[in-house]
Amino acid sequence: MPLHGEGMVKKDDGGFETRLTQQGAIESVSSASITVKSEDGFSQTYVLNAGTKVMKLPPPAADGTVQRDSAGKRLKPTAATAADLATGEQVRITGVKDGSGITAMHIVAGAQGVPGPGNGVGTGLGNGVGKHLGHGHWKDQAAGQAP
Repeated sequence: MPLHGEGMVKKDDGGFETRLTQQGAIESVSSASITVKSEDGFSQTYVLNAGTKVMKLPPPAADGTVQRDSAGKRLKPTAATAADLATGEQVRITGVKDGSGITAMHIVAGAQGVPGPGNGVGTGLGNGVGKHLGHGHWKDQAAGQAP
């Protein structure tokens, strides 16, 4: 996973904006700003505002695996505020560059630098045409002929 980066994205209104992403430890946090330092020493300060969304991931279980509820489902992240964040805590942050400053859009606390929970397999319930390798040939079936 990247430690930090910057990219240009196209907005819904057709305009463009520069977005920054970073993963690291909180160096300082207040109600107005947060400073994050990545493992390679890169440090960035982000402005916090009413639009900044903060989420906290549940801590891992005692054996290091993902915590699950009584039904076996993963525990979901919970909404939080800047007041719930602490110096030294690991975060992933996304911000928008606006002039000389950067405003935080999303902060996920408890991000330990591991990939997300998905394994990329999917459910196979798409609407694709497929290879028609079943019984008979699709042209025969479409014409009303038996396979």
